[in-house]
Amino acid sequence: MIFGNPDTFAIYVDRVKYWLLDQEVNGIVGIYLNGKFFSTNYGLVSFYNEFEDVFKKIDCIPCNQHVFDLPDVEILKFMLMERYPNWCANSEDEWEENLENWNEVEENIKFDLSLYSFSRGHAGSFHLFGVKSLDDKLKLVFYTKNDLKDFFDFSLLNVSNIWSVIINFNDYIILIHELILFLENNGVSIKRDN
Repeated sequence: MIFGNPDTFAIYVDRVKYWLLDQEVNGIVGIYLNGKFFSTNYGLVSFYNEFEDVFKKIDCIPCNQHVFDLPDVEILKFMLMERYPNWCANSEDEWEENLENWNEVEENIKFDLSLYSFSRGHAGSFHLFGVKSLDDKLKLVFYTKNDLKDFFDFSLLNVSNIWSVIINFNDYIILIHELILFLENNGVSIKRDN
């Protein structure tokens, strides 16, 4: 199933019934951004774990017009610094120099809309961030990280490994609610905080 519009933003979910482990509902997921498909997991995923963080953040994605208006590379730098403050550097030399100097800074996960299988800590392959505008638009920024480095090397950020799209926030809400309904109809119990 595809939820959303593949020409702008959509989430792809394919349940594989033969992959039932420990009574979990499992399958394959991916996303579409501007018509390009990214298969974001390369094996079995638990649907409950996969979408849990996205469902929890549906009502609390930050609105920040200043960040929304930045170029994609600057948005990504800002969001990576918020999410992984100790894992970002402007060069290999800077990373080596500061390796022992961890900042006592709490990670801000509010912008992070990554699915569970997108990333495993700082060395993950895929990252999806979102920020709202004052007029209820949602800008999604998707990044594929170079796994050859342990840290996020800002000198490598460019338009070739960053994709973005602006959609109506209401369309995103509808997409997420349709996804929740699909998962619940397929045996995935979704915890709702409201």
